[in-house]
Parts: sequence; C-alpha cells; structure tokens
Amino acid sequence: MTHEEFGALQDCHELMELNVDYFETISSELKSAESMNDVLVERVKSLLSGVVTNQQSCYDGLVQSKSSIASALSVPLSNGTRLYSVSLALVTHSLEKNLKKNKGRKGSHHHGILTKGVREPLETLIKVS
Repeated sequence: MTHEEFGALQDCHELMELNVDYFETISSELKSAESMNDVLVERVKSLLSGVVTNQQSCYDGLVQSKSSIASALSVPLSNGTRLYSVSLALVTHSLEKNLKKNKGRKGSHHHGILTKGVREPLETLIKVS
C-alpha cells in the first residue's frame, strides 16, 4: 500500500466518523425538537449536505491516490451518496413544505419558532426510531 493510498484511507475513516456524528446529531435534534422552525430545517439540511460531501470526498481521495480499493468501493460509495442525496432532497422538501404551509398561520414568531398556534408535529413528518 502506498503512502498516498494509506492517507486516503485515513481520510475516509475520519470522514465516515464525522458522518456517524452528523447522523447522531440529526436523530437527537429531531427527537428533542418540540416544533418545526427555520433553524432546525437548515441544521438538518446542512448536516445531510455534509454527509453527501464527505462521502464524495472519500471516494475522490481514493481515486486520486490511485488506490485499487477505489474500484472496489465505487458502487457501494456511489449508492450511499445517492441514498444520502435522495434523503436530503426528501427531508428538505418535507420540512420546507411544512414550514411554508404554516408560515401564514396566526401566532407570533420568536427566532423562527411559532410560539402561538399549531404546527404539524415532527413525528408525522419524519419517523424517528
């Protein structure tokens, strides 16, 4: 294994650890959120975007290092990137649609959070186990 290949694998390991942290953060924040707000939507979108970017950066690093592992991981990493991209699109669409639908409702907003009025509970938007 070349020095470049070893470095690319180390980078991938660190990026995947970050992805695990991002998923844990998303899960935790969605479970603890009482209502939808602009800050939460942007946070989830940012973390999912980070996952997609990290996945692609891992693959790009392996290719650049001319690692034989890159060809073996090409399909699984590509499938993972597509899955995370679709997840990002679905979450973005669902959360933004809910926010737009509820922006016109009566109630006061404090830092993007509807303090009086009703918003659709997170559990109905995203099933978190």
